Amino acid sequence: TIAWDDVQKNWYALPNHTDDYTDWLHWTGQGQNWNGMCAECHVTNFKKGYDHKTNSFETTWYEIDVACEACHGPGSEHVAWAETPEMGRRNTDNYNLVVKTRDISSKELIGICARCHSRRASLNDFSHDHENIMDYMIPSLLNRDLYYSDGQISDEVYVYGSFMQSKMFLRDVKCSDCHDVHSQELKQKGNTLCLSCHRADTYDTASHHFHKKIHEDKESKGDDCIQCHMPESVYMGIDKRADHSIRIPRPDLSAAYQTPNACNAAGCHNDKSLEWTNQNMTPMVWH
Repeated sequence: TIAWDDVQKNWYALPNHTDDYTDWLHWTGQGQNWNGMCAECHVTNFKKGYDHKTNSFETTWYEIDVACEACHGPGSEHVAWAETPEMGRRNTDNYNLVVKTRDISSKELIGICARCHSRRASLNDFSHDHENIMDYMIPSLLNRDLYYSDGQISDEVYVYGSFMQSKMFLRDVKCSDCHDVHSQELKQKGNTLCLSCHRADTYDTASHHFHKKIHEDKESKGDDCIQCHMPESVYMGIDKRADHSIRIPRPDLSAAYQTPNACNAAGCHNDKSLEWTNQNMTPMVWH
């Protein structure tokens, strides 16, 4: 079976699986229908409207796709404020928006993003009145079905669980420091993004990453920060997701705990054995 990849603009082969309609996760069943699984994060102002007595949905939403109000809350008062001539505008906090998204802590911002960018169980419909994500969802824990024993991502967990483990989160680095929340693109490309905080003369050097840059020798990505510190996993055959725990690659721990490491990942030294990697990563290498 093949499917069309709208991002890469090509066909790709779907993984083989049994398409059994009796399976709870079959698209005609309860586990993967649009109302119960998808719509919550792909429309604005989603209300599930499930009736357990009739086992049916009366789902409502304002807009298909993630519009302004999905993150900023109801916008009528903001629009009225913006349409008022500047001299006549009353002083207001946050441009008369319901949800504050600027000048807030990492914990506050991730509370906005995590309602979609997390593996979770929903307790009820989301409302912008909630001050704590635990009011409407239960984030999945670091259990063995979702994460490796050292906390690296295994199954598709949508970033929140890995980023919460990172030193970046503890140091108040926010999602919006790296990501443009409107375009969904990184703010800068390559190491330039990381070097907006980290010193180039310390970290963008061979004495740190132990690889040659692309222009110095044959093509290589070994000097790329994210290749070592945010290795990617592929889901659904084509969808790459980076591990946001932003950790140091440790092939020695891979040997001890059977966990993956960036050095032996696809596209790097996946043609080498774990023993080879450990022999070449001497204790002097680690900082």
